[in-house]
Amino acid sequence: MDMNNNEKRTIGSEATVRFTRFNKDATGKVDTGATTSSLHATRISLNSDGSQVQFLSPCLSNNMVTLDITSKQEVHSADGGGNTRPVITLDIEINGTTLTGVEFNLNDRSGMDSQILIGTNIIEAGNFVVDIHQDQDAEQEQPTEDATVTQNDTNDIDGIVTGK
Repeated sequence: MDMNNNEKRTIGSEATVRFTRFNKDATGKVDTGATTSSLHATRISLNSDGSQVQFLSPCLSNNMVTLDITSKQEVHSADGGGNTRPVITLDIEINGTTLTGVEFNLNDRSGMDSQILIGTNIIEAGNFVVDIHQDQDAEQEQPTEDATVTQNDTNDIDGIVTGK
């Protein structure tokens, strides 16, 4: 992966990933426990010699995509299960940082919150620092449904005096 600058860059718990070859953007969830990033794909099939994979991924295209396989990854889940996934490389951009040859394993992520998992391979290559509070600033300004707003004698709500 190409990175010429050692400057630290901050990303939140989610980041927009631009797949430069496909000119498409998708939101990915940052997972510091994942070694390799993962891309949602269905209808995954390998060619006869196992050198290429054909798959459908709305993150890249509305059509079937065929790419070279760079490796295969054995992935183990917390429940003890595991499977082997094909690994491809893609050029991406995150927050203005271009990364080339980024590895993604292909996995059906339809039951998950995010179609892309941003693993440590991207975090390290982009020299990113993860700040989980970066994405929550707007949410913290709004009270939740369970929150109660109390008023004192001068109708002081969140520091704003409205008067009686």
